[in-house]
Formats: sequence, structure tokens, C-alpha cells
Amino acid sequence: MSRRFIAGAVCPGCQALDRLVVQTAEDGLRTRNCVACGYEDQTPGSMENVPAGVPRGRPEQNTKMDNIASPVKILSGKSD
Repeated sequence: MSRRFIAGAVCPGCQALDRLVVQTAEDGLRTRNCVACGYEDQTPGSMENVPAGVPRGRPEQNTKMDNIASPVKILSGKSD
């Protein structure tokens, strides 16, 4: 059984941030546990029932930065 914390996840029971642990059993069953309040639920581990159009992983991010200079206008707090 593998066990991992899910970063940025919010517990549906107590709304605690970063307290959810997902355990995946050998049969593919996933168990989600909150270490703060004890909330627990189970989901099937396969991606067969995920609707089309739902992303299956982290989207790719463009790492290339455009070095284009743009002017900045400084505003004063006084009315002229």
C-alpha cells in the first residue's frame, strides 16, 4: 500500500489545508484520510470513469520568459 500527502488539498470534513493522505491499495482502491479530523472516503483507483474533457494530469506550463520591456507610468497622489 502506497501512502502520500496531497499538497494544497482541503479536507471536505473539517476544511483543513494540507492534511489529506491518499493510500492506494494493491487492488486499486484509493482511500482518502484526514489526519486532523479522521474524515475518510474511498474511490476506485482507475481512471476509466473520468469524463472526457477532465484533465488527467498537470497541464504543461510554458517556461520560456519573454524579455519585452514595457514603459511604466508613475502616478502621484496629488491632483494637478
